[in-house]
Amino acid sequence: MNDHYFRAVAKIAFHYYLTHSLRAQGDEAGFDGLRNFILRGGDIAPFFEGPRRFVHLRPNWVPTRWCHILAAVEEPRGVVAYVCLFRGPSWTGREYTVWLGDLGSRILVPETSWAHAYYYEPGKAGETKVGAVQRTSLRRVHR
Repeated sequence: MNDHYFRAVAKIAFHYYLTHSLRAQGDEAGFDGLRNFILRGGDIAPFFEGPRRFVHLRPNWVPTRWCHILAAVEEPRGVVAYVCLFRGPSWTGREYTVWLGDLGSRILVPETSWAHAYYYEPGKAGETKVGAVQRTSLRRVHR
């Protein structure tokens, strides 16, 4: 995997966060580094944390249908996202913790964390919808 792969994962995490946040538009100065990484690539270390920061409520849980699991949280130190791609009947998926940036404010407001599972469903010819979204729960691991 090269930086193009990690740029794609970072873009997925950033987009997920921005679709749920009530206070970020994505053009804030605190996200300059992430936007630059997504556009130009570079060192992944500032954005991808080693230890996992999110854990499923049921460890090693494997769903009966294939899905992606996404989460994001606004913390006093900034915004962190979780991306788990291709979790399914025979695999727990690839998990990433992504540091998105700083909101520029240490004030936390209600509804500052989100988590969803995006399930695949077999589609029929001509259908545009081939899945379902379900709100889910993840818990943060505090360091």
